[in-house]
Amino acid sequence: MLDQTEVNENPEGVETKVYEDGTTITTRPRQGPVPQLFATSNEVREKYQRDLPTRGERKNNMANMPEACHNSRCGKLQARSTLKTCSQCKAAYYCSPQCQKEDWKDHKKRCTPAGESPAELPLRLARRALGSDRLVDYLTFMALTTWDLHKDPDAGNDKLLEVVCDVQVADLMAYMSRLMAGQRDDDSAEVCLNIERIGAVSLDDPRVPEHISRTARDVRHGMARAHTRDTPLVTFWFTVSGGDPDHGPLSQPDSPYESEDDEAHPRTPEEKTARMEEKRAEAQKEWEEQRNKFNAKADAAAPVNAHKSFTHTAIVQAWQTKLARERSYDNIESGLMGRVKEERTPNSMRQQFNNFVRMDKKNTLKLRAYPARNA
Repeated sequence: MLDQTEVNENPEGVETKVYEDGTTITTRPRQGPVPQLFATSNEVREKYQRDLPTRGERKNNMANMPEACHNSRCGKLQARSTLKTCSQCKAAYYCSPQCQKEDWKDHKKRCTPAGESPAELPLRLARRALGSDRLVDYLTFMALTTWDLHKDPDAGNDKLLEVVCDVQVADLMAYMSRLMAGQRDDDSAEVCLNIERIGAVSLDDPRVPEHISRTARDVRHGMARAHTRDTPLVTFWFTVSGGDPDHGPLSQPDSPYESEDDEAHPRTPEEKTARMEEKRAEAQKEWEEQRNKFNAKADAAAPVNAHKSFTHTAIVQAWQTKLARERSYDNIESGLMGRVKEERTPNSMRQQFNNFVRMDKKNTLKLRAYPARNA
């Protein structure tokens, strides 16, 4: 790193060091077990600004996105801007009033007002993300590396790449400050789109709603003439998170134990027993709160995924398969570490997608929102 040229410190004890190359290192005062360290780089910031799409580019990408008529007896593929949208759910597309009328008998079973559930927010943000070429590239590489499409272009046929969406706190600095200070989460804080996990799913998987698999097949059939073996098709299925099963609550509360603080205070056997009972009750209460929160999220996600989840089909571009064949890693620019090599995997692409969204401080991509205003 180049020589330090300037040091600034504000009354709150936040110290910012500025280096000759424009890199800044910000250190916040200790608010917990460790101080907080944040780094930014002019080079990283400028490259990011170049990659951001303009408002016109985003609108154009959304308008020209291929979409199939949702009438099961039609399935005609057209640009999204030429299709009519169901006025209530905003999630079904039709090429004509006649198709909408024919499909109403089936569609009305799952048609609910748009925005009825707060759990829909991640899906609304995910739709907007498709207007960014860079974010669609990250999604495409997730699929490419999941199925090694540069080796077998047909590996993703009759499959979906499920993209499980959630939201996370947009301002990580504020979040870390609260965490270090032992404060509770701010439920009204601004959030941004976050991909929680991805996974391959068969079109015939019983979890996939019938209208989702049918629409995905219609779109792939309509786009079949637009691709070759070097440009395979991939279909994403966007769902909302019902809670990551790998991070769910335990099957039972943790057993209480005697901490160092407890050992430092001499107590009679009766007092120790009373203290352990108190800690057991606290653990039970905390476990029940976590379990209820996890279950409530899963209950809210189920109807949204059944009625509002959606698919998007993209063509893997020739340059993407060529890059995958020639190089298995990406050069990542980090404000703290500089240029580093990172193996290109589905998870690394997911993380780069999330980082790109989180770096959009000015909300140019419109992928930030306030949960309280969208409830």
